[in-house]
Amino acid sequence: MTKFEKGTMVFIEAFSADPFDVVGARSCMVDNLALTEFDIAKRTVKLEWDYAGSVKGFTVDWGDGTPARSVPITKEPSASYTYPSQGGYIVRVTATCTDDSTDFEILKINRFE
Repeated sequence: MTKFEKGTMVFIEAFSADPFDVVGARSCMVDNLALTEFDIAKRTVKLEWDYAGSVKGFTVDWGDGTPARSVPITKEPSASYTYPSQGGYIVRVTATCTDDSTDFEILKINRFE
């Protein structure tokens, strides 16, 4: 587990639903979820991730009680968000495969101050 700190925002790097990260029982997977940009004062974040296999859709649950949002399938998927307040959040990126199986990765944002 990698810990990243800058300013007063801290997060613990993503972890996968499958510790071996293999496409086996599923026809797709989410991989390498990473926080690539953030602005502490504005509470904004940008996530990027990789994927493999046959994906028919992505959703991002930002962990603050708002509904999960669909994200377009692109070669380099990403999503940005502005949090309404300070706090700790568990972000979940889910890929839905063409066979309707799913895979996800989670990233924990510990705080904004």
